[in-house]
Amino acid sequence: MDALFFEEKVPRICVALTSRDRTSLLESCRKAAAAGAEILEWRSDLYAGDDAAEMLVELAHASRLPLIATYRSKAEGGETSRECPRTAEEIFQLLQSLLACGAADWIDVELALPFQKELVLAAHQQDQGVIMSRHYFQETPNDAVLQKDFEAMQAYGADVLKLAVMPQNLPDVLRFMDFSAKFAETASEPLITMSMGKLGTLTRLGGAVTGSVLTFAALDAAEASAPGQLPLAFVREFLKNYRKF
Repeated sequence: MDALFFEEKVPRICVALTSRDRTSLLESCRKAAAAGAEILEWRSDLYAGDDAAEMLVELAHASRLPLIATYRSKAEGGETSRECPRTAEEIFQLLQSLLACGAADWIDVELALPFQKELVLAAHQQDQGVIMSRHYFQETPNDAVLQKDFEAMQAYGADVLKLAVMPQNLPDVLRFMDFSAKFAETASEPLITMSMGKLGTLTRLGGAVTGSVLTFAALDAAEASAPGQLPLAFVREFLKNYRKF
C-alpha cells in the first residue's frame, strides 16, 4: 500500500464502481481498467444483491487492480438507492464479511461509524489497509474541526486519512487546500482530501500541491459517486501532462 501511494507525488486515479447489479458492475470494472484507472473503489452500499462478499471477489479477479471496499452510510452520502438504510450494526457485519473474503486491498471505515477499533484490527489481521473517512456534504468545517478529525483517525490506527468537504465559496476551497498541504507535511499517513462540487474541481487535480495521494474520477457523469467528479479521460490526460513538468 505504501509503495503505491508514495511512489510519486502525483495522485493516483481511483474510479468508483456504482452499478446496482453484477453484470453492470463487472462491465464497469473492465472499462475502468482499460481506460486507465489505477485503483478501483466498490461502493457496496449501492449494490442491490445480497452476496456482497462474493461480488467483491469477482471484481478483484475481473480487474487485477488495487481495490477499495466501501460501504457509504446514508449520513455520509451513501445508500441512495435504499428505502431502508442499514443500521450501524448491519454495516459493521457487512464490512466484516468484506474483510473476511480477503479480496480487497483496503477497506473504507467511516470515522463516525461505531466499532472503528474492531474494524481496524480485523483489517490489519487480514493484511488489509484501512482508509478512514469523513464527509461533509453541507460545509467546509473550520480548521480546528478538520484537525480533530484527522487526529482521531490517527488514534484509531488508520493507514490512510480521508476528508471530503463541500465549499460554499472560493475562500473555503483555498483554506482547505492550505490546511491539507500543511497537515500532509507532518503526517506519517497518506492523505486523501478534496473539496466537492464545481467549486472544488481544482482540488481533484491539485493533489501534488495539497498532499492528496488519490483523486476520484468517473467513467461518465451517470456513474459519479460524489459531486464534482471529473471524467476519467480528462483527469488521466491532465496528470499525464503534469508529470512532464
